[in-house]
Amino acid sequence: MEVHLADLERGGRDKKTLMESRHTLALFQGIVGNRLVAELNADDCRTFFDAVVHWHRHATKRPEFAGLNVRETIAKAKAMGEPPPAAATLKKHRQRLSTFINWARRNKLIADNPLHGLVRQKKDVTQDDTGRPFTQDELNAIFEPSAFSAWSKGSAHRYWVPILALYSGARVTELIQLYVADVEAVQCIPGFHINKRFPGQKLKNAGSRRFVPLAQPVLDCGFLAFVEALKAKGQERLFPELPNNDGLGFGRQMTKQFGAYRRPPAFSSGAI
Repeated sequence: MEVHLADLERGGRDKKTLMESRHTLALFQGIVGNRLVAELNADDCRTFFDAVVHWHRHATKRPEFAGLNVRETIAKAKAMGEPPPAAATLKKHRQRLSTFINWARRNKLIADNPLHGLVRQKKDVTQDDTGRPFTQDELNAIFEPSAFSAWSKGSAHRYWVPILALYSGARVTELIQLYVADVEAVQCIPGFHINKRFPGQKLKNAGSRRFVPLAQPVLDCGFLAFVEALKAKGQERLFPELPNNDGLGFGRQMTKQFGAYRRPPAFSSGAI
């Protein structure tokens, strides 16, 4: 496992990919045991998939699972009736395990791929792995003037990122990693580039590269004046107060802060 992860790092995979791959393989080892790779078989994979559906996404943070190993944690989560991970999470576990096994085959550590004999999970075309959109009532609560102003006061990223996301549909990380130079007019239309031109910027895939026009409400809020003020100061990034110290992306802190802002009971009670 460690040699495989080192190869991924040597191959330029980002820290998030390494962290997620390590997580999947640690769960696999914890479920099937510390085995020689050459001995792995289809039943081991079946055991893993049957068990990992009971792994709680926050198991390492919840006090009731403290001190438990992987098998004990899964057994307790199953007994508690904890909900299964999202289908996308289970799919990623299979992808990461497959990557490891294919690597092992290329390195002649295992003769056959034990995953080949397993039937893939049927794709549910009705399932939205990306989550549902906010309802109008939720948006009204999020952007309620007094609450939103109090939460975002003195913080450029808290004010601008939700507004830009609302009117562009861009991902949080795409917005947080913007540089001042990404904001410009193309054919007299002001907007911003989602690209990989500056240090730390990433794209989810090739299709993510695009120019996003700024909606009129964003312009009315004074976004271009905000950008010009940063230019005058010689600032490179739009939101420099959110660093990427752990290499997992610029958007993690923003996501945590926004999640805390709209977290129940305050959000559900209409307090914000």
